[in-house]
Amino acid sequence: MTIPFDNQLQTQRLAQVFRNTTATYKFYWFIAILELVRRTQRSRFSFREIVADMVAQAWYPIHYYKLSFGFADQLGKTCLNLQKQLDIPIAEERSSVRDILEHSMEIPMFKNELLSLLNYVPYRFLSPWIHTSVDKEMIERSQHFENEALYAIHTKPEFYIEINPCWISYLERNNRVLEDFCYWNLMLFLQARNPNVPDIANKLVRPIERGNLKPQRTFWEVLMKTGHEVYCIYTDKKLTPNQFDLDHFVPWSYVLHDMMWNLTPSDSSVNSSKSNRLPEESVYLPKMAEQHRAAIRAFSQMPSRGTDKVLSDFSVLGTTVNELAVLNKEDFYQLYHRTFSPMLQIAENMGFEKWQLL
Repeated sequence: MTIPFDNQLQTQRLAQVFRNTTATYKFYWFIAILELVRRTQRSRFSFREIVADMVAQAWYPIHYYKLSFGFADQLGKTCLNLQKQLDIPIAEERSSVRDILEHSMEIPMFKNELLSLLNYVPYRFLSPWIHTSVDKEMIERSQHFENEALYAIHTKPEFYIEINPCWISYLERNNRVLEDFCYWNLMLFLQARNPNVPDIANKLVRPIERGNLKPQRTFWEVLMKTGHEVYCIYTDKKLTPNQFDLDHFVPWSYVLHDMMWNLTPSDSSVNSSKSNRLPEESVYLPKMAEQHRAAIRAFSQMPSRGTDKVLSDFSVLGTTVNELAVLNKEDFYQLYHRTFSPMLQIAENMGFEKWQLL
C-alpha cells in the first residue's frame, strides 16, 4: 500500500518516514496528527494533545486485545501503567481516554510519563526532510520548513507543531487514505511481534459492534425444544430455550469470531462473570467437547430446520459434520484438545487472565 501522490509535494519523503521502523511511535504520532487535523480543522497542535491522542489510539489494542508492541516499545508500557494509576476502564471509549489523559497532564507525574514518549519521535519523524540528529538543530531548521518539511516544531509557550501550509490541503484531502496507510503498516509491524495472534488487522481499533448470534442461538434452541437436554458446562445447570447465553470459550477479544465450535450455551450469570477470562482447560474443555459431540449427533438425526448452515463452522477443525457425528468421546475430545490448547496457552501468555467459578 502506498501513500497518495501529489505533483506539488515530495510525498516520497513522507513515505520514507515509515521505513525501518523499530517501534510504534511514528505510526501513532502520525495517526494522532491526522485525527487532530480531521477533528479540529486546526494546523497547530500541542505535544500534550498529540500524545494524549496517541495513547488513546493504542488503548484498545493494548488493553482489550492484549497485543504486544514489542519489548522496547514504551507506548505499550505507558498504556498499562496509566490504566492502573488512573483506573480507566480497559474498554473505555477513545474520546473519553483522550480527555482523561489531557486533564491528567495537570498532574506532574502523569505529564512527565506521557511526554517522555515524545523524546524522539517529533524530531526523528522529520528526518526525511531535515538531516540532523540534534534536536535543537531540528527545531530551528524545521521552523523554516526546510525542504518543505511536514511541520515545524516550536517550544514556546509550550512544545507544539505547526503544519506546513503547503501540506494542509493534502492532509485534509487524503486524510482517511493516509490513516489506512498507517494502519496497514502498523498491522504488518504488530503481526511480526504477535505471530500466533489471529486477525491483527481488526484488533487495531475498537469494533463498532459485535456480531449477531441469532443463528447460533437458534441451533441450541431447536435442540432444547425437541427434547435434547443441554447443561451449562460451568455450573451443570440445565438450560431452557429462553434462559441461556452463548459464551465464547476462548474470549472473543482473542479469536475475534463467533464460530460454533468456540461457543457454549451457559448460565447467564456465569457468562457475565467470566467475561474475557480464560476457563480452566482440564476442567471445562472435556465438558464442552462432550456437549458439542452430543449436540452434533442429535442434530444430524433431525430433518433440516434452517440452522444447518452454522454447522459448517466445524469444517475449520479439518473434518466434516458427518465425520464429527460418528467420532467416539475420546477422539472428539482429542480433536478439541489439539484445537483449543494452543490458543488458550497463547492467550494466557498475552496476558488474558484465568477465570474460576466462585
